[in-house]
Amino acid sequence: MKKVVSLGLALSLVLSCNSLVFGFTDVNTENPYLNSISYMADKGYIGGYSDGSFKPDNFINIYEYGAILVRASENKEFVYTNNASHWGQSYLDFIKKNDWLMHYEIQMCKLQEENSNVTREIALKGLFEMTG
Repeated sequence: MKKVVSLGLALSLVLSCNSLVFGFTDVNTENPYLNSISYMADKGYIGGYSDGSFKPDNFINIYEYGAILVRASENKEFVYTNNASHWGQSYLDFIKKNDWLMHYEIQMCKLQEENSNVTREIALKGLFEMTG
């Protein structure tokens, strides 16, 4: 009986540690992007939602993308300010200030107004501009 209880406790610790290592309740070891998600979370480039989820199958909007881009840049000049209009506004302002998406300014404004999803084109362009 002691062995069964001990094994049960050990198994529950391993399983709970597994979710803590990856940090998200909805990212399991079968996820094909597990390594990328774990790496970016460990670096602090991405974060989850307040309920502990990551929502790996969801699209990201312009604000979420802006946050990822600025965090991944590790630019020491960035200072987060909680803007009353939107939590992600300071990230977009920093991107615009650094001209990381200068040719996409109009499209960025449209995405911002509609709070819509980021296209692959904008995502790659931002990464290219950021890395020089």
